[in-house]
Amino acid sequence: MSKFVFINAFAGKSKDKQKPFNKVSIAGIESDGKTRVFDLFTKDGVLLSNQETLRFGDVVKPTYQESDYPGGRPSLIGLEVLQTSPYSQN
Repeated sequence: MSKFVFINAFAGKSKDKQKPFNKVSIAGIESDGKTRVFDLFTKDGVLLSNQETLRFGDVVKPTYQESDYPGGRPSLIGLEVLQTSPYSQN
């Protein structure tokens, strides 16, 4: 991917077991314009340290923590803002 753009984040609890979750959506944009949306989850529903300040359109660099289980999905542990959003926040 050429760059990743922050879309949104949503934290809550699962319906059945009331386990916390934190879903972060980012778009991966290739140099040829092809785009793919990724829904990423943090371990145990932990909020990212800068989650409250992230804005739609921020260009970000995700960092991950490998799963505790073989073949498991890595968990998102951070989004570093490389470029702030060009969109107005009004």
